[in-house]
Amino acid sequence: MARFVVLVIDSFGVGAMKDVTLVRPQDAGANTCGHILSQLPHLQLPTLEKLGLINALGYAPGDMQPSDSATWGVAELQHEGGDTFMGHQEILGTRPLPPLRMPFRDVIDRVEQALVSAGWQVERRGDDLQFLWVNQAVAIGDNLEADLGQVYNITANLSVISFDDAIKIGRIVREQVQVGRVITFGGLLTDSQRILDAAESKEGRFIGINAPRSGAYDNGFQVVHMGYGVDEKVQVPQKLYEAGVPTVLVGKVADIVNNPYGVSWQNLVDSQRIMDITLNEFNTHPTAFICTNIQETDLAGHAEDVARYAERLQVVDRNLARLVEAMQPDDCLVVMADHGNDPTIGHSHHTREVVPVLVYQQGMIATQLGVRTTLSDVGATVCEFFRAPPPQNGRSFLSSLRFAGLQREQIKKTIEATAPGCFEVFIHNDMEAAMKVKSGQLDYYIGACNTGAGAALSIAIAVIGYNKSCTIAKPGIKAKDEHIAKMIAEGKVAFGLSVEHVEHAIPMLINHLK
Repeated sequence: MARFVVLVIDSFGVGAMKDVTLVRPQDAGANTCGHILSQLPHLQLPTLEKLGLINALGYAPGDMQPSDSATWGVAELQHEGGDTFMGHQEILGTRPLPPLRMPFRDVIDRVEQALVSAGWQVERRGDDLQFLWVNQAVAIGDNLEADLGQVYNITANLSVISFDDAIKIGRIVREQVQVGRVITFGGLLTDSQRILDAAESKEGRFIGINAPRSGAYDNGFQVVHMGYGVDEKVQVPQKLYEAGVPTVLVGKVADIVNNPYGVSWQNLVDSQRIMDITLNEFNTHPTAFICTNIQETDLAGHAEDVARYAERLQVVDRNLARLVEAMQPDDCLVVMADHGNDPTIGHSHHTREVVPVLVYQQGMIATQLGVRTTLSDVGATVCEFFRAPPPQNGRSFLSSLRFAGLQREQIKKTIEATAPGCFEVFIHNDMEAAMKVKSGQLDYYIGACNTGAGAALSIAIAVIGYNKSCTIAKPGIKAKDEHIAKMIAEGKVAFGLSVEHVEHAIPMLINHLK
């Protein structure tokens, strides 16, 4: 039984990606984390510091320093731009497709025709640039807050039309267009005119509704995000469901990722409440994947408010300490981001940045995970951790994690369950990954590590010599009954194995030893 938590600090990037000068020149020089710490050099985030935040940043612009005990890396964005929706789809295993970028005006004809054919009442509003007005309650046009041309908004007055009907309209739009995202949202407005009054145009090509001005967020807000090329059947929640592992989504990730078989805490913004729910879910489930998004950091980035961003980071850091304290030996934590949103860059949009990947588990030895080429590596690692089928995209880094005393408690419990009363098991705290197993006649030594060979070698050197040790299982190579029997017949008494084979190999070995 184990839990895996992925905490996404929305927009907390650690430096511009190499391609920004070509694809997003406005983001050149962006570094959300670095510039916040440069402006607030005495900011203290002790938990994130210990987990390796400054290691991932690559330099120390303030008082915080690199950690010598951290397991860390950075991850590049495989999706285009820097987007919360596609960032989370990528984290959870979707291989991003390149979306089309076009103003809503270029697709207005076919969207209008599809809606009319489906029986909706459709008008055009505006002069030279126009948006669609459906059933006197729903506006369809460009999203003016995201990168222009990448997202369309369906803005609804939910006092006039149900959210289910608004979603139907959104799905029709989604079927007709290939932009990265279609967002259907709305709130309980006293007058639909508020939506019309919030219409704006930008750059002479884009027209839509200014979402904050519309009042949609103020009362009864609901939202559904519909992505291009996103198939929930190849994502982590579905793969874990197939393996019998529950998924819990908390915060904005619950609004934008489909989780039909799990628990989704939607429409949450307050960071403290989100962290409280995360910790409660962690303590409730003996086995689960929990993915949490902290949105208020991103909102502070949009507001270009360094002080607010830092204050929200402190809330996260304090609660991360609570989570780390509650973790058991088999639990794993990853802290990361989905893109950047540098509040000092000079614009209020997301910034295309690499993100930190900070990993923690009890007994972990400091390890550099390098530069991951996609956020999906985290989702792939989650699936391998739970022995679930892999998602569509990503390479697991589970085998790169290194431990002192790896899985010793699990091995001890497996031995005792396989042969009750037959062995005395002594965990060696002074030897990497090793324990002594006394049968009454001989002493045996068992150890696990990421390769299997390392555990056997450490035992052999520390205890009995190389010629008495062997490896019975390596990554991707299971233990074989006949091989174990042969090793015992040759007088081997120290056995190493890779951690992924503990549950399979230990009972086989113990049945030969008893």
